[in-house]
Amino acid sequence: MLKYFFVKDFDHFSDRRNFKLSSGHERETMVTQMLSYKNGAEWKTLRAIMSPTFTSGKIKSMFPLVCDKADALVKFSMKEAAENPHVDMKKKFGRYTLDAIASCAFGIECNSLVDENAEFSRMVEAYFQKTPKRIFKTLLHKFIPTLFKLFRISIYPPATDYFISAVKQTIAARKAGNKRGDFLDLLLEAQGSPDDLNGKHVLSDLGIVAQCVMFLIAGNDTTTSLLSFSSFLLAKNKDQQHRLRDELRQMVAEHGDITYQAIMEAKLLDACLQGNKFSNLIN
Repeated sequence: MLKYFFVKDFDHFSDRRNFKLSSGHERETMVTQMLSYKNGAEWKTLRAIMSPTFTSGKIKSMFPLVCDKADALVKFSMKEAAENPHVDMKKKFGRYTLDAIASCAFGIECNSLVDENAEFSRMVEAYFQKTPKRIFKTLLHKFIPTLFKLFRISIYPPATDYFISAVKQTIAARKAGNKRGDFLDLLLEAQGSPDDLNGKHVLSDLGIVAQCVMFLIAGNDTTTSLLSFSSFLLAKNKDQQHRLRDELRQMVAEHGDITYQAIMEAKLLDACLQGNKFSNLIN
């Protein structure tokens, strides 16, 4: 059934529901620029611009940034393990993921592993927090959207302004020549794509902000959960853990370090991160 929806008959199911976020507030305008909110020709055009940013060559350029955060996670976890008999690894994986996303998508050095009260970390928590006020505004918007448009009321939290401001500042710095080879740089390269029919760039600065925030929304909790669950299963299955260690040691011996190419060739590591494959390994 899913194959019909996403492949064979995709032309009939391509568009998502329109939430009509038309209050005119900058927060709503930013959100509607996300790829996941686009429909029809706009989605197709933006998807064509976004897809090249996720090729293996482009992702490889961000690998050193991710490795830096992974090294910091290992050092911090080893230090905590030496001081405490129990370490909350889900929390550590969450901070690592946040640091990696902040670095790759926003060009910000968050360092939430060291500083739990880092500004970026606090803003992310505020953005995802479901307060009674936010829930009420969301429900009210569903029934009286014209009220929000009339008074330019946003259903999104003030933390959204922080992300908009942070990315815009980083964009200005990148255009001045400060490149890092991260996701933001790739989007800025894509911004130079041919103009659309209206004579405007398909990917505006606010559109870039939207894709960065979408990167955060899509990658934060999912990556944390994947790492946490995989680690739990490895801890419960020592034989597979030893097999994985052997594969990684062999990888380092062959490549001299943990490289992007080596990761792509690590079959057991890939299997451990794939739920269905991992189940076959431990049965």
